[in-house]
Amino acid sequence: MLSRLTISVILLAGAANAQRPAAIPLDRGLVLTWASSMGKEPDWESRVELIDSTAFGVTLRHSWSRGSKPGKEQWRTAERDLFHQIRQVTRSFYSSLGTEDHSSHLASTFLMVPVPIFTELKTGGRADVEFLVPEVSQLPYTGTLTRVGVEPFSVVFNDSRVDIRAIRVKGIVRNSSAQVREYRVSFLVVDDSVAPWLAETDLVRPDGFRGHRTLARVSYQANVEADLASRCRATTYDIHFATASAEIDPASSTTFATIASALKSHRDWRITIVGHTDSIGASTANLTLSRRRADAARLALVNEHGVDPARIRADGRGEDQPIEDNGTLAGRARNRRVELVRDCR
Repeated sequence: MLSRLTISVILLAGAANAQRPAAIPLDRGLVLTWASSMGKEPDWESRVELIDSTAFGVTLRHSWSRGSKPGKEQWRTAERDLFHQIRQVTRSFYSSLGTEDHSSHLASTFLMVPVPIFTELKTGGRADVEFLVPEVSQLPYTGTLTRVGVEPFSVVFNDSRVDIRAIRVKGIVRNSSAQVREYRVSFLVVDDSVAPWLAETDLVRPDGFRGHRTLARVSYQANVEADLASRCRATTYDIHFATASAEIDPASSTTFATIASALKSHRDWRITIVGHTDSIGASTANLTLSRRRADAARLALVNEHGVDPARIRADGRGEDQPIEDNGTLAGRARNRRVELVRDCR
């Protein structure tokens, strides 16, 4: 069995608070969601699922939908192997995966800092690195990262918010052959030698253009059926829509299949699909959008999975029921959600 990253956190258990360990396992079934912003583009999310795990390494499936204008996004997927042996020796890493051929980056780590860099930052506070920006240059940016502190990083694990210990590192990386020759970088690295995930990535060009990515959610073996059975409510972030649209992305198919299976296993269940948005845009438009998205999700279950339409209602609450601060990138990502509410009367 692969080692697991264990973090001491406080979770809510039923109506009472209980302290117990939670884990982010480097194992099959792990799903991490990053929220990103790039210049003046709309927020966008990328989903990374660990789809295979062997003694040699892990395979990640990266899915994302990004476009410079609403309605121009296209859902894309790529897979990337991370070999444990490579992670132990390389000094090269990157945090975004595009549509280009990534085979030339197999000697680099993706969304994790390499073990030698992590070790040097922990023990000496400095590390020389190669950082890839594949959409800008095939050649690496080089520089030195310096540890500037340790801080808690707040992330949603399954459906509870937890604090993870992380290391803040900063530096400047340069590439004399690239059109953009310099980035000021800041990374927040999960303080774990087994899986030092990049919890935050911040890149700033000399002209002020900024790209930011933050780990918004972590899930492992989430169970919609169990939540509906025990709490009469389940929240899913894996029904994906294009920005400002009710068009469902193909990456949502597994989630719909899971919901349909739960409903077919419990023929007496009736549910309401409730759509929620962030606060970007006009409130009336967000309310309409949330209702359209809930309707689209209902139709997908009925038309594509054969669920009786009489068992499903659709509703939308727009931006009126936020569960996080809409002023933050991660907060907006969590507010964009679909809730399933079972009639338990």
